[in-house]
This record gives sequence, C-alpha cells and structure tokens, in this order.
Amino acid sequence: MQIIIQSIHDQPMNQLQHMLQCTVHPTEKVGCQCMEESCTNLHVQKPQYKEGCQDYKFTSVANLETKWKVILQKLSHFNSSLGMIIDQFNDAITVLDNHLDERIGHSKLSGQIQSLNDLYKDAHKFYEDYASQYIIVGNLVKLNEFSPQLSEYDNRFKALEFLSMSASQIMWGFYSIIIDDVQLLTMQEFIRQQSLLLLIMLKLQKIEIQIQIINDQESITPQLTILEDQDFNATVQSTRLLSQLNEIQSSDQLFMM
Repeated sequence: MQIIIQSIHDQPMNQLQHMLQCTVHPTEKVGCQCMEESCTNLHVQKPQYKEGCQDYKFTSVANLETKWKVILQKLSHFNSSLGMIIDQFNDAITVLDNHLDERIGHSKLSGQIQSLNDLYKDAHKFYEDYASQYIIVGNLVKLNEFSPQLSEYDNRFKALEFLSMSASQIMWGFYSIIIDDVQLLTMQEFIRQQSLLLLIMLKLQKIEIQIQIINDQESITPQLTILEDQDFNATVQSTRLLSQLNEIQSSDQLFMM
C-alpha cells in the first residue's frame, strides 16, 4: 500500500517532479510506500494506494534518509573514536596480536578494526554512489530496493559495537586470554610508556580476578574494578592486590594450623 502526497507544499519541488504516479489516483504522486507484507491491502502491483487499510507500516523518503544518516553518523563516530585508540596503542595491539598467533581460532583486534574500517568505507560509498542520488530526487521505490544493503550495514555495525568501549575494555576482551604470557621486561624497548601502562593494567586485572575466584568460589561474573578505574595508578593497585594476597596466605596458614 502507498499513501499519496496531499499537498505539493509538503515536499521539495525537485522531489515531487521525480515521484512516481499513484496507480489508483493517477493525478497524485506517491509519497509513502507500505512495506508490511502481511497487510491485507498490499498487492503485487506497485505503486498503489488503497483506502481503508488499518494494519499497514509505511515508509517514506524522509524515513529512509534518516535511517541512512543514523548508521553513517554512528560509523563516523566509531571510526573517529577507534582512530584515537589506534594512535595511542597501535604498538601494544601489534605486540598482543602477535601473541594471539599461537591461539588457533582466536580473532585479532587488528582484524576487527579493519572490519570496521571496511564497513565505514562500504556504507559511505554506497550512500554517495546510489542512495543519496535517489533521496535527492525522491525516488521512494528505488530507495526501498536498497533496504537489504541498509540492513546488511546495520547488522555488520551491531557485530562491531563492542569497539565503542574504552581501550582497556576492548583489549581485555581480546587479550585477557594471553596477557599472562606477555613478559613486560622484554616489551619495554618495543612499546611506548602509555602502552606499557595499559599492559600493566591488564595484568593486574587478571590477578585481581584470580583473587576474586579464590575468595569466592561461587562468583560467576568477575568484577573488572581495575579496568573501570578512571584514575588508575599502578603502584596503588599493586599494593592493594599484594595486601589481599598476603591475607589469603595468612588465612591458609591459619587453616593448616
């Protein structure tokens, strides 16, 4: 089902000139197109308009333009934020990804970053080359043909949404499995100070989780308190964890007695 444009003042003239004629109302332009296949008034022939439809879900050029702009804006924001993380920690990412080489089937952060980069380019290129051209002229029917591409970009984006987290949380998700294998002393000559501090944070977080497991065997969800610390201080956190380890050791000794 499609809804006709009632007033030419509601749409830019350049769009109205290119809109298709309604098959039921030949003197009117098609402004909205029903996309609900279960609609009892949706017929094979398009474009068309049928009065009395109560269960339709229609779309318009403005709706589709908004959907395209939302996904493109999200991708631009993500790409910019991730770019800053890469600039800061690209050396650490390279080192840690190399450690992941020995883990079969474990995806690398650099690969996911490339996937987001590819998605950003693909979506923007498709919009500029195709969608934007039909938005300008108001060709709703043609725009609806691009719905599969829009859905594809949206699904690819959702699969990469975790990249919106902080640098420490992103890297924890990828590298917690191998952070114990990383030798900080050998890393100092290869990575910058800020990257070294990030590796220390990841190592201390791994230790804290191990302490949590010892203290509470039934704990299911570890608390990532170190990663969430906005004012992370390696010395302070190390001292705190060492104190907790000493308490555990003292308790064990008392138990043995």
